[in-house]
Amino acid sequence: MTDNPPSTRPTSSLPDIRIGGVPEHFNYPLHMVKKLGLDTKFGVNLIFAEQACGTGQMISNLKDKSVDLIVALTEGITADIAKGSDVRILGTYVSSPLCWAISGAGPASASQHTATPRNVADMKGKTFGISRYGSGSQLMAYVLANERGWDPQHDVQFKVIGKFQHLRDRYGSGD
Repeated sequence: MTDNPPSTRPTSSLPDIRIGGVPEHFNYPLHMVKKLGLDTKFGVNLIFAEQACGTGQMISNLKDKSVDLIVALTEGITADIAKGSDVRILGTYVSSPLCWAISGAGPASASQHTATPRNVADMKGKTFGISRYGSGSQLMAYVLANERGWDPQHDVQFKVIGKFQHLRDRYGSGD
């Protein structure tokens, strides 16, 4: 064992902590911890494992031990725990509400104009593209329905598109 203070220990001798999170602004402090060397100063090697998918995939990664911790939607983790998972919520990282966008394609032709939602109220009864059932994208559609006084069991439908990249790529395709 060396008598070196934590800030001078070689990174290879420090325990790794792999934190999974999506590439969003609220994970900036984790990047700064690494950039400023605060992880090694306090005796760990922080590895931010950027996750291209959402909460469901991050929970799977946590369970298969490809990450040690995740920064994910509380609702998704709560739903997983309610299904009997041994995943645990360790604390709150972001206490302010996240802003979600509702994105829609413009009409491909004049004949589609009436079917294309022009505002949020027009989304009632429409189909929302989601990454998977139980995802944040589905959850937020339900939150929108509740906020608007819609019946979430009847006034929103879902089409599973898959990973966020697929959702983004399908935006504007009319599909």
